[in-house]
Amino acid sequence: MMNNDVETKSVQGKNSPLAEQRAERRGQRTMLAIFGIAFVPVILAYLFFFHFPDILSGVTTNRGELIQPAMRFSEHHHAGYWSLIYIGDSRCNGDCIERLYLMRQVTVALGKDAQRMRQLLLPVSTELDETFDTLISSEHPELIIEWLNDDLSRMGLTSEGHWIYLMDPMGNLMLRFSPENSGQDMLKDLKHLLKLSRVG
Repeated sequence: MMNNDVETKSVQGKNSPLAEQRAERRGQRTMLAIFGIAFVPVILAYLFFFHFPDILSGVTTNRGELIQPAMRFSEHHHAGYWSLIYIGDSRCNGDCIERLYLMRQVTVALGKDAQRMRQLLLPVSTELDETFDTLISSEHPELIIEWLNDDLSRMGLTSEGHWIYLMDPMGNLMLRFSPENSGQDMLKDLKHLLKLSRVG
């Protein structure tokens, strides 16, 4: 009889609300530990790359030039996508042709991640030369043209320097590449950012 009482108490102890709460807390701690192991390094790397590059002074991985603070477009029609941006004139010769070609080739080289990227041309003029228009139609059909002159003026951005800018999915200009940066420089930065980011 005594053995049955002990056995009954043991079973009740295992199924008691207190025991269930303890088991639930252990499960939650296990899930948090798994989350920390998997995601915390990625989150920290993302924060360092975007927001605290000075902490890693001398050992930063970016080849392009970080824009600090990031500049934001008031009009942003490509939310959810990363965008490579070239600011052009009404005509496209020499450096302009090379920069548009580089944007296209780097995007293609991203492979499956190319679908996360948009290519934008922001002219500082009110219209494009007919030859430039023809070039875009024949060589760069994926290029999206937008006139955001007010934003360009506000942010002090011009076609001088032939920079290629990187805009994040929230509409922030956060990185730029000069003609001295090679296609490999751009590709390495983009691959690194797209790997870290779950946005876009």
